[in-house]
Amino acid sequence: MLSIINLSAEEKNRRRQLTNFAVRLMLLAGGVALIVELFYYLLIISPAQPTSNLEIPLQISVTITAQGLLAIMLGVNSLKAVPHWVASTIFLLALTFLALFSDTPQEVINGRSTMFFMVPILLSGVLLHSYATFIFTSLAIFLVAAYAMVTPGTYLNPPNIIFFYLFAGLVSLVLRSLEKSTYQLRREAAQSNTILSALRGGYILTDENHRILRLNERTSSIFPLARLNADLLDVIKDKNMEIGEDDLNRLIDVITGVEAEDVNVKISGKYYYAATIYIPSNKEHLVFLRDITSEVEINRLKDTTLAMVSHELRTPLTAIRGHAEIAMREPYTAVANATRILLNSQRLLIMVENFLSQARLRTGKIKNVPLRRILTLCFALSTHSCHRRQKRSNWNLQWRWSEIFQQLSSMPYSCNKS
Repeated sequence: MLSIINLSAEEKNRRRQLTNFAVRLMLLAGGVALIVELFYYLLIISPAQPTSNLEIPLQISVTITAQGLLAIMLGVNSLKAVPHWVASTIFLLALTFLALFSDTPQEVINGRSTMFFMVPILLSGVLLHSYATFIFTSLAIFLVAAYAMVTPGTYLNPPNIIFFYLFAGLVSLVLRSLEKSTYQLRREAAQSNTILSALRGGYILTDENHRILRLNERTSSIFPLARLNADLLDVIKDKNMEIGEDDLNRLIDVITGVEAEDVNVKISGKYYYAATIYIPSNKEHLVFLRDITSEVEINRLKDTTLAMVSHELRTPLTAIRGHAEIAMREPYTAVANATRILLNSQRLLIMVENFLSQARLRTGKIKNVPLRRILTLCFALSTHSCHRRQKRSNWNLQWRWSEIFQQLSSMPYSCNKS
């Protein structure tokens, strides 16, 4: 079954380019052949030789016709409206019929020109499908057999049929193996690109001259000028990016391999962890930048919280120490100072308990479940406020006590004291 229609756009474009290359190659070969034939016919053949031999004039006329058809095919293949397989099929059919009339009937059927049919058979496997070689082999044998039937004194040699099918089978086997290998490589490349695109940060593969060989989609969001075959050192020096001179120098050291350690740089308001891995076998560098902006902000928040906690804890501790020193110097004030020490100790314990409760809430060790006592108090305050507004504004309020108490009764009890 031929799968020449359900192909990716990239594969279709590749096969169209192969057809263009084959047509141009045949044009070049035809031009060289025409020059040789004209030179041989005009300068080598003696006028004294008999002119009844029509082989050279026939070959010249067929070559000129082939050049015209190939030029037309080159124009047809350049039209995007024509599917690639249609242009390739027309090109291969034209080659097959040109091979049929490229020489005398005897030479085409069982002579030197019979091998010319191998060209469209081979190209059909490359341009269309590996199994298309059998179709064009059958077409070539059918045309040669029909040509032999209408030409007196000629017949189709059976070993030629066997040879053509063996050749088609060998070409099909090789091309089928190449197709499977190519499909596997492309699938693995697509999987690699998907994985690299899903990773947080940019990944760039460069050669020894720092030319970009591969990159993922996230790299373009970091470096707008990043593209294949671009110089990575020129890309990171983009003036439209906000990067400090120190960060730029550190990033250059990482890319060039001068800086062996990993560095953190700030690019366009975001922080990135930059590192490189050298691949000795290919003399390539894998440069990756991971976005650590959230980690930097969290660390900064931790530092700010620690400073605030240290300040808040220092105040009651300083008060406790001061009152303890006063009580030691003036024993008659021990009771008053002990009271103040107790109050500051309670303040300190409440503060520590609040910090611990927040930590437990973040880790999920306790749930933030409101107490029924607190809910009842909030409800009483709300009812009192609404009654006061009702008296001032002459509101007509209707309370659905059954629904309210039913909702309150469905609230779970907290594990804390109510």
